[in-house]
Amino acid sequence: MSIEDDIEFFERVPTLALLGREALRILAIGAESRYLEDGDVLCHQGDPVDSQSVFTATARQASTVIRIPRGLFVKMLEGYPEAAARLRDSLLALTEQTARDMRSMRGRLGGNPDKADAD
Repeated sequence: MSIEDDIEFFERVPTLALLGREALRILAIGAESRYLEDGDVLCHQGDPVDSQSVFTATARQASTVIRIPRGLFVKMLEGYPEAAARLRDSLLALTEQTARDMRSMRGRLGGNPDKADAD
């Protein structure tokens, strides 16, 4: 895939699309692509992946995966503060909506939604 193909792919991911084309260009330049055949193992359980341990991930069909290194993503956010603000605002709205949904569900299940707000 070319850099332009990667940018176009990133633009189809709603969360990444918030960043804007120039920020996505930075990510596309530094992203790492890997082709996997059906049954190939991407990583094994317990392997460190960006300071996290994972469960085994195996391709269920031929696929190309794109990894954006954490350090690159942070540097991009530092270089494009307006993109960082859009991403922050989107994640905040999603988090707030999730919290409202959980309180609503707790109320429907007979819990006390007011007590959850006090915690």
